[in-house]
Amino acid sequence: MNCKTISDNLLSEALIKKFIVALFLELSSLNKKGKVYFLFDSKESEILASKFIENMKERFDVEKIKISEIEEKCKNFSIYIDCLYNKEVKDSIDKLNLLDKSNSILIGLIYPTGYKLNSGIQISKDIKYALIITYCPNAGLFLNDCLDACLRVNILDDKANGKFHLMTDKDTQPLFISRKRNTHKGSYSSVSVIGGSKAYTGAPVLSYMSLSALKLGSGFSYLVVPQSLYDLYALRQPQVILKTMSDDRGNVIFSQEDIDQVIEFSDVIVLGMGIGVSLEVYKIISYLLQNFKGRLVIDADGLNSISKFGVKALKEHSCEVIITPHVKEFSRLINSSVKEIEENGVDLAKKFASANNLVVVLKSASSIITDGKVVNINISGNSGLAKAGSGDLLSGIIGGVLSDKTIDIVSAASTGSYLLGKVAQDASDAVYFKSLTCEDIVDQIGKTLKILSLKSDIN
Repeated sequence: MNCKTISDNLLSEALIKKFIVALFLELSSLNKKGKVYFLFDSKESEILASKFIENMKERFDVEKIKISEIEEKCKNFSIYIDCLYNKEVKDSIDKLNLLDKSNSILIGLIYPTGYKLNSGIQISKDIKYALIITYCPNAGLFLNDCLDACLRVNILDDKANGKFHLMTDKDTQPLFISRKRNTHKGSYSSVSVIGGSKAYTGAPVLSYMSLSALKLGSGFSYLVVPQSLYDLYALRQPQVILKTMSDDRGNVIFSQEDIDQVIEFSDVIVLGMGIGVSLEVYKIISYLLQNFKGRLVIDADGLNSISKFGVKALKEHSCEVIITPHVKEFSRLINSSVKEIEENGVDLAKKFASANNLVVVLKSASSIITDGKVVNINISGNSGLAKAGSGDLLSGIIGGVLSDKTIDIVSAASTGSYLLGKVAQDASDAVYFKSLTCEDIVDQIGKTLKILSLKSDIN
């Protein structure tokens, strides 16, 4: 992070006052005696530290310290305030790393030292911040390693940031528009999930995905699987309508008649989970892209089939399209390394979405959702989602949100991503987070929606 970047954001008197108020509140809440050290590394950051000290010296025991002098002058410190301007300098990172061996509290301004500005990737050492106070935050603050570096982030004015939007409970409000009493299942959309193969039956996950759509308000939920695997899926969820497609030894094959039937009863189609990578799958996707008029979500092996047989299929489509790749799947789509995607995820996702007129949900601990113009970032969830089946559930939940035609596809994809994480967090109140299963998450959906709906009424 260069000096000019922070100077433009932080040296105005009005903005400094906002940071001072935030620091007053935070330091008072800590109720901890001892010195507060403002760390600086350049002339500009020393000026900033001096301004804070001038406004806080009557209330707190404050002192400014050059970062290079931590070892000599801060043997018994209590609280550090990181006012450094050059956040990626190794010498500064080494000095701050000493705090991990002490009982200090580290608070950062704008962005944590030791993490790359645009990606949030850790540079050399793992530095932990109790708090980051920021204004107009950079996206890197919510990506990759920064998620673990900052225990809490206080955003003084997120509206000032026009580059991206961080998803919150408020973004779920469109889900809670009231319904007329005089209504029936045909009044609402039909969601179809196409997936499964002999090698990856995934029957419970696929069924639960479909049921997720019902939990999110669709009128009908269909599960479309290979004909020869029908018995594996039958009656696992009685509310889900089971349909089949032509197959060859448990792997779907392209049949225009089959696909036309799915198109006929579907407003939303979610495709790809456990379906296998094949030319037949690619043909099915290509046909849907050219002939389906509704909303299409492509995930997992659907994306892998596109990567193998031709990304150009995504260029022209008659339907609204959302793709939900994780980082490795996205690397195949754009023929790039995982490292490059981790370092430039926002820009690469925007570029691909814009070039193909679709929405990308780039899944990771932080998910990036974009149509090439709007960028939403979702950080809800926990590491209990780091297991097979979570991505399948996400596609089903997004499909359910898409069943509300009043919600645009960027919002639907973003809301679905946020909702899965929120549900996982709520489910972890009753179940140890490492023990989370698809059943736990699906069972929690309605309960979490109820809580969010009540908040929506309050707001």
